[in-house]
Amino acid sequence: MIAAAASTRSIFRSARFLQLTARRHLSTDAPSPAKAAGAPKPSSRGGAGFFSRLSSFLVGAGVTALGTQYLIWRELHEGNKIMLSRQQALEMRVAALEKKK
Repeated sequence: MIAAAASTRSIFRSARFLQLTARRHLSTDAPSPAKAAGAPKPSSRGGAGFFSRLSSFLVGAGVTALGTQYLIWRELHEGNKIMLSRQQALEMRVAALEKKK
């Protein structure tokens, strides 16, 4: 047990252990990066303005509307082709039945 305690003590005193467990400064102790770099003071108005956000929303809504309109048009177009082919098949069957009489 004494040998284990001695080896543990030597591990804690090694330079590698000290590097891995080095403590960081608290936020109150560390210098502020903005003060250290001399960064300019941020403006009081941050972010995008109302009209910029509104125009972005309208562009997004417009693109979505165009995409949706195209998908609906394509579905209607394909549906009409299917209905026309079924109608032609029914007309051919009716014409064949009328010829048999």
